[in-house]
Amino acid sequence: MSDNNNNSIRPDYSLVKRLSDKLSTESTIWIVIAIFQILSCVGLPMGIYNIVVSIQQKKYSQKILNDPRGICATFEPLSGSIITLIFNMFFGALIGVAGSLYHIIGIRGFVMDHRDEFERIELDFNGSGVPTNVPTTNPQYYVNKTSSKSSGMSSLSIIILVFLGVGLIAGIMSFLIISRRKSVSTDNVRQTSVFVREQTSYTHVYNNDSSSAVTTSTSASVPVSYEEICSVDPSNVVTFTGEINENLTSMYFDYTAPRDGLYEFVIQEDNDFRYDVVVTDIYGNRALSYSFTGVQRVNLSEGMDYQIECTNYYDPISFTLMIIEQKETAVFTQPGIINDSFEFEGQVNNYTFTPEQSGEYTLQINSDTVYAEVEITDIYSNSIASYRTASYDDYSVTLSAGSEYSISVTDTIGVGDYEFMIVEAN
Repeated sequence: MSDNNNNSIRPDYSLVKRLSDKLSTESTIWIVIAIFQILSCVGLPMGIYNIVVSIQQKKYSQKILNDPRGICATFEPLSGSIITLIFNMFFGALIGVAGSLYHIIGIRGFVMDHRDEFERIELDFNGSGVPTNVPTTNPQYYVNKTSSKSSGMSSLSIIILVFLGVGLIAGIMSFLIISRRKSVSTDNVRQTSVFVREQTSYTHVYNNDSSSAVTTSTSASVPVSYEEICSVDPSNVVTFTGEINENLTSMYFDYTAPRDGLYEFVIQEDNDFRYDVVVTDIYGNRALSYSFTGVQRVNLSEGMDYQIECTNYYDPISFTLMIIEQKETAVFTQPGIINDSFEFEGQVNNYTFTPEQSGEYTLQINSDTVYAEVEITDIYSNSIASYRTASYDDYSVTLSAGSEYSISVTDTIGVGDYEFMIVEAN
């Protein structure tokens, strides 16, 4: 009868075996997560930490088979699990969250659900590695592995070391590749060009097809009472030349913008090819970044030093990089005519005008090829007028004597020469 009573209160030692299996599974999960974290580079520190966690969980899964005491005390605290979850979320490329959730729900939840039974097992255990109330003829509930410890490195440890080595190598290679893209290696000498600003015109050619070049002519009729004030030189064209090959895939150029405004970047090469162009200021901010053939435009700041990186990873190529600069501001010293031009679509030409007399003035742009948008602002940058104009259209505006006005003329369609005229209205 007493034996039956003992069997009725005997703790279920199979829970220890089930917990050991769950811990082995968790150890495998952490290994897989750690490998992904190390290969991603971003989660490298957490990957190494999670490998340590995996080894500890594997050892503990074997320990409780020999000594199941302290299981509840080990898994009851939740703060450590939460901290691991947070670190994996922010520093482990998110994938580590899966391992933390499995530990909290699958491992800790299992122990807390069977807390009473684990406490009974701990009380029942006599401390010698043999439970007091489990028949030795029925060992499937509990396995004592004290005598089966292996001397030397286990196969799991070897696998862990192999994966760790592969992960570290992959991480280092990824880091070197990224660094190679961002800077020139010590084998490649930095190429810095000394440029010459050319006071010559630039004919815009679309898609590198000379047959598509825009030709211009001006045939506006101008009242003889208003004389030409000046002719604005075409935009300065700054040129850089270089040659990219298998030993030097990137070239660097230094450039200082002479004034605020819009600049056009054009690459001309022997053959059509794909390239990367990155323009960065001295603070590391990217002003321009693109990866294809064609032209690009960007606003640059006066006096700012820029670094221009040209990269091609495919075929050896010789190329010329042209920068069409923002023109200087032209001054209307009196009502009259200024001859000017657009070298690229979207270009902005700037003027100032200080009338000697208050009254109504007429603005007119004369050209056979271009259309533009005109904006007039005062010295406080308040907009006085803004309008779009076609060739020979005029626009009247009231201006005050002695006040300086800024006039920006932005190309909207076409490139070529034009006359900009300001006259006093009748």
